[in-house]
Amino acid sequence: LKPRWLKQPLRLKPRRLVLPAIGPPAPAHSADSAMAKKAASAYFIFCGEQRNSIIEQYDLKGKPGAEVSKKAGELWKAMAPEDKKKWEDLAAKDKERYEEEVKTLGKRERAPKTDKDAPAGKRAKKDKDAPKKPLTPYFAWLAENRQVIIDKYQIDKTKITEVTK
Repeated sequence: LKPRWLKQPLRLKPRRLVLPAIGPPAPAHSADSAMAKKAASAYFIFCGEQRNSIIEQYDLKGKPGAEVSKKAGELWKAMAPEDKKKWEDLAAKDKERYEEEVKTLGKRERAPKTDKDAPAGKRAKKDKDAPKKPLTPYFAWLAENRQVIIDKYQIDKTKITEVTK
């Protein structure tokens, strides 16, 4: 006798053909795309331009990005003000560019957070006008029979947990 799985023909799921993306990614179409892009700080411009040289110079290839950022921060702090001047000038130009764009395009406005955007650990605020949930059958029965239970077992009325036990 053959096992059941050998008797049935083998059914394979058809594989989906995945083609590699060709060309640059499509631009994101949103309301923010027409707004002014925020000006970069001197430190951000420094990190952007020096990142690859920092990775090569300090042997950080394959290391997490946090380690590269730490090293960049150390270098920035140790840098003399005369050396920082180059990056600060570029940041000033970028700030001027941003201010011009704000005049023509407008400033990006932050959308207020909704309850859906709240972190998982925080609860959403309770609606005070929402209707209350109906009593469960046990609590409906307890409300009707509470006095009988108190009289039968001689329980103090103020000890609510004793009554429910």
